[in-house]
Amino acid sequence: MEHYIHAGEAVNDAVRRVLDHYCAPFASPSYRLCAIETVTETTVIIGVDHSHTDMWSMVVVLRDFLAALGEYVIGTP
Repeated sequence: MEHYIHAGEAVNDAVRRVLDHYCAPFASPSYRLCAIETVTETTVIIGVDHSHTDMWSMVVVLRDFLAALGEYVIGTP
């Protein structure tokens, strides 16, 4: 899902808006992978609800990140 930065909106505010919406307690999943794409590079941010950051949960988040990365590389939406 794409989220756009509105005219005059700071990048930090746009990321905060997305993470505040998706990383809510009891949300499913309680994390969000965000990619900030510019002309020269892509930066990935992994935002999680604080109650879901034990090491087992991070393995699941990283698994999903690697799966999304693989889909991106082969061109799958």
